[in-house]
Amino acid sequence: MIDRPGEYATDEDVERLFMALKPDVRYLLNEMIRRELKAMLKRMEERCDRLEQIVEENPTGR
Repeated sequence: MIDRPGEYATDEDVERLFMALKPDVRYLLNEMIRRELKAMLKRMEERCDRLEQIVEENPTGR
């Protein structure tokens, strides 16, 4: 477990802390993470679409 500032949590530390949460709190945390990851994926897809459009408009890069 993390005892001093500057130490990093191990995967086991995170798992132990997560499992110590009440089930409804774990569910809400999972939902928040899922929504954030979904939003991040959407932003990345939009960036890829913009890059593809730029390449199509200027295939030589000049």
